[in-house]
Amino acid sequence: MAKALSGKAALAVTVQTASGSTWSARAHWGADWDRARKAIGHVRSGDLSSGWVYDVEDLLRSLPLPELERATFRSAVRAEVERLTRRRSRPGGASADEIWEAVAGEGLLDAVDPETLAEVPDLFHLIGFFAHQAGGAMEAT
Repeated sequence: MAKALSGKAALAVTVQTASGSTWSARAHWGADWDRARKAIGHVRSGDLSSGWVYDVEDLLRSLPLPELERATFRSAVRAEVERLTRRRSRPGGASADEIWEAVAGEGLLDAVDPETLAEVPDLFHLIGFFAHQAGGAMEAT
């Protein structure tokens, strides 16, 4: 699956649960996987509600994803993800600003690869899965 991406240095992860659910996410190494690692850390530490992951996933699934190729559309989506991030940040840990910069920041969706556009919501689903099930895998450092 990762080898199907153009170029090199990509990772694909497929999860199949005991209940039979299966989903996959793939991306080139870099910003997407770094954000995933940081988001997992913030959810596991309690700084960010796990509901954030599913809110963002639902938002992205509701969008006409080809529109993400337009800069103005990406900007509007980024603003909504920032609102969701700030709403789901929990007091007492990292600040909402720190969390936003770590898990999304201004670069969110800017480097979306057309080859993996439809899988972007699955990356957030994977974040939620790892944050709750993986026992520390990909934990933020």
